[in-house]
Amino acid sequence: METISTNQFNAGVYFVEITKSNETAVVKLIVE
Repeated sequence: METISTNQFNAGVYFVEITKSNETAVVKLIVE
């Protein structure tokens, strides 16, 4: 897994929260 900055991680978590109803999008984000 690649190392990411705190800002990128926080943005990713925020995106997951917004799209938590769409599990496919969440999984895609986490995998990428």
